[in-house]
This record gives sequence, structure tokens and C-alpha cells, in this order.
Amino acid sequence: MNKFFIIIALGCIHWVQAQNKSYENEVIGWKKVYNFTPATKAFSVDEKTYSSTQISIAGEIANWMQMSYTPKGALGDVKKTVLPKLGLYNSYVKVLPHSYGAVVYSYTFLIKDAQNKWTNETSHANQWRIVANEVPNADYYGIPFLNSDKEFYFILPVSEEIRWDNMQENTENHPILKKYYNKTLPDFGGASNAKLVIMSKDNIFPFQQLNIGEVLTLTEKSLSNWFEIEKKKIAEANQYPANKNLYKTYEFDLNQATEKVTAAKNFLKQLKTKYQNKLTDAAYINNGKFDLIDLVNQYDIFSGNETTLLPKYFPVYKIKPEFLAKCSTDQPQWISILWSGGTLDEVQYRHLNQSILNHFDFDYLYHYLFDKGIIKTQKYQPLQKSSK
Repeated sequence: MNKFFIIIALGCIHWVQAQNKSYENEVIGWKKVYNFTPATKAFSVDEKTYSSTQISIAGEIANWMQMSYTPKGALGDVKKTVLPKLGLYNSYVKVLPHSYGAVVYSYTFLIKDAQNKWTNETSHANQWRIVANEVPNADYYGIPFLNSDKEFYFILPVSEEIRWDNMQENTENHPILKKYYNKTLPDFGGASNAKLVIMSKDNIFPFQQLNIGEVLTLTEKSLSNWFEIEKKKIAEANQYPANKNLYKTYEFDLNQATEKVTAAKNFLKQLKTKYQNKLTDAAYINNGKFDLIDLVNQYDIFSGNETTLLPKYFPVYKIKPEFLAKCSTDQPQWISILWSGGTLDEVQYRHLNQSILNHFDFDYLYHYLFDKGIIKTQKYQPLQKSSK
């Protein structure tokens, strides 16, 4: 029976691959060319209000992206974007700065509709994002245990090895991108093997790397915060002190939490002693993230217990205060440009990558946002006609 299902599954995969091959070299284009006009009113999501100027910038960027890329072997769509609404699993959004821009979705699994027009069969798509004041990949790169309602801490992973072959193109010597911060993100969380470019006024990097002492101090504070929150949860779950019948359960749960936080704090003291001569060294988290249980289990969050060396794959950052303070203004503080979803051995993704690298005018984007006197009233034009 299992072999039967495996055969069916393999057959479906081969059919999908064959369908994909049938149009991978066809110029399919966009669902719609929007030609966004300047916004006339502000837009609010939760407690954040985006001005008409900010929304207009998002529209301009979306227009330039459509001008610079004609989807081949894929169906394109572009959307203006801001931070999503707060939800159960994205509470960190509250502390992120005003972020706005545009996202291109290049759908690769297509089917013909009743009018014989291509439409996307699934939501799978290669993505190209250009967003002001965005922490790249914040949903994966954030460090929940350190984060609070006032500060967002995150990593920007560094590749263990340089692998350009079929993953991403080496842009270290790209005639334009070499002027800006650019890197390939390794296989960690969402947007793996993505290309990332960050622009800011005078190329001043908007993020500040923390040192070991700062991470240890934040960890101590987070342990205390965790315990206070846990005590409230335990009291609510056991209806304490209203329901005396549940007191024993309440007491047991509270003792468990107390033992955990005490063990974590004791190990934290050991880490402080271990790194007392390295407190000002740049901080790198061994596994990219850590939690209370790691400290309870006496796991060295910096070296992983397996070496005295400090692996430098996951540097810890926060947004520089001087940048963060101005993110709600009409002037973007930095621009995050990221494209991901495929590899260079895939026709659709290779075409998207080439279009971005060869046709999108990165310098125009920089001057438009950070030094407009250079371009004055000049309108955006792709560097060459969009490749087909």
C-alpha cells in the first residue's frame, strides 16, 4: 500500500515538473501593471500610521520594480506593503519601526484559466522586496527571549562557507552593489540563500552589534521578566488565590518555575565568570537563538559547550537609536532589498536575479531617497530594457 502511494506521489511531482518546464521560457509578464499614483491620505495599522508620503514612496518603488523586470516562466504581481497587524504569533511587530515599501511575487506554479490565461495554481512564489526601515527577515531572525516591548534584537546570519555555484551570484565585485552593504544569507530560517542589500544615507550601517556583556545583561533581565510573567500565568491557570482547592497545584507549578529560573540564573553567573575578560567582544549566538531551557541545561549560548572558540555565524544586532528615532518620519532611514525563493539553476529565479542585477537602478533608488539633489527631476528608467 505504501509503495502505491509513493508511486502516485512521484508521478504527481514529475507531472508538476513537466508542466513547469512547458512554460519556463515563456514571457508571461504581470497580472496587472499598476502605475501607482501618489497617495492622498495616511494609512493606519494598529498603533502605526503611515503618512501619504510614505505610502507614495511605496508606490513609486513598486512602479520601478515593474519597469525593471518582466516575469519569464512565472506570473508576476506587486503589492505595496507595511507591517502586518499584530497577531498571536507576531507580537514582535509592535516594537518594529515603521516599515513600508513593495514586494514582487513571481509565481512559478501556473495553470490556464477558463479564458486560457495563465494564473497561479499555488501561492508559491519567488520574492523581491524593497522596504524602508525593515529588519530583514525579522520573523526568523528575531531573538524572542531577549526581545521586549521596547527593543528588538536580531541576528544577521553569516555563511559558514562561500557557496555561489547554483545558489546565488557573487556580488562582491558587482559594479554597483559593491558600493553598498550586500551579502548572501545562509540556509537559516526563512529567505534562505537570499540576496540582501542595505542602503542608508552615506552608507552608514543602521544596525549596531551588541557585545557579550550586553547580551549577558539582557539575558539576566529577560530571566526576571520570564519569571514574573510565568507567576501570573500560573496564578491565572489555578485561579489563585480565589480557588483554595487548587493551591497544591499552584504551589507545585510555582516551585517548578522557581527551580528553572534559579538554575538558569546560577548558570548565567558561570557564563559571566567565563567571559569576564571578553565582555566587550562582539556577541555571536551559537545557534542563532536560545531560550530559558538552554540556560537550565547549562548550554553555553556563545560557544555551544563544544569549543573554547566563539563561532561567528550569528552576530547579534539592534537598530541604532539615532536611526530608530526617525523611522516614523517621511524620510526613510535605510532601505532593505532582498530577493529569494529559488536558486540560479532554476530558469524563473535566474531571470529574476539577472533582471534585478542588470536592470534595476540601485543608484537611482539611493539618490531618490537619500540625496535627491543628484537626480533632481529625473524620472526612473531601468538601466537597460527589461530582459525577456
